[in-house]
Amino acid sequence: MGKFYDSALYQNIILNNAKNAVKLCIVSGYGSAAFLGRVMAEFPKLNIDLYLGMTPQGISKRNHSGFKALMARYDNLNVFYQINEPVTHIKLLSFMYSDARIISFNGSANFTENGFFNWHESMSEAEIDSAAIFECQKMESKLCIDKSIELDINIYEDETLKLEDEIAEDDIQIEAGTIAEQSENKKAQSKFVVGSKKLHYGFEVPVLFENDKSKQAGINQKKPYLTASNNAPFTATFKPGEKIIFKTDEGNIFTAYVDERKSRRMYFEQDIKSYITKKLNISKDNLIEYSDLLRYGKQHLLLEDNGDKTYTIHF
Repeated sequence: MGKFYDSALYQNIILNNAKNAVKLCIVSGYGSAAFLGRVMAEFPKLNIDLYLGMTPQGISKRNHSGFKALMARYDNLNVFYQINEPVTHIKLLSFMYSDARIISFNGSANFTENGFFNWHESMSEAEIDSAAIFECQKMESKLCIDKSIELDINIYEDETLKLEDEIAEDDIQIEAGTIAEQSENKKAQSKFVVGSKKLHYGFEVPVLFENDKSKQAGINQKKPYLTASNNAPFTATFKPGEKIIFKTDEGNIFTAYVDERKSRRMYFEQDIKSYITKKLNISKDNLIEYSDLLRYGKQHLLLEDNGDKTYTIHF
């Protein structure tokens, strides 16, 4: 029977098994650059492949920058972001040894400080074909340093958009009272965070994100699309592939659909960019920049539910 741990996970799983291993492969829903840096500092010669499975829903700029910096520092490290739906919430660690032994653990702990130190999680030794799982994950992923990664993944700056295990991950030493206060603030602010927010009259969706490069922004593509934030994919409301009809306050009609593989993208079949550039009073041939939106005073489109399966766009 395999070993089971529900305490001292860092000691029992990482320290006890990594010291003689030649490689560690991880699949984790969420991951922390701070935690990965800690492991790399303790085992600088250990080859590590980390696959993050929840990244189709976004990752914070701080974590993204941290992962890229670690890859630049360690030639023996690879960090992969899954780019396709459905997301992966598996937690699996496989330690590989020079004599071809593989020791694997799976359970509830994400590859984070919270998963291995702060929260009550459990991990069990498992006899599974981990190689097949890692190969499958690799096919759905790109390296975090890939030049096109920001076209596939939302790299967000707003701390209120942090997911599950990323909450307080960058600031582990915050006092309990402060965390409680932040939690209440997040509840109060939840309907105002940047993203595709369900409102009683429809949705509010960003034209582009502050950290978007204009040439890469979905709204500036030949086939324009809007991108939902990590906290509310479009598939929460719309069926993938289903035609959605939008009207504007100026009488335009647009049709759109949500991509089945990328649930945070809504593609438009007509030139919605020209509608926005006209509102911004810039040439339709110009790339829309975030500074244009700031000057206009609005960064979001309001998609008003008309109650008849059509929506009106307000901007």
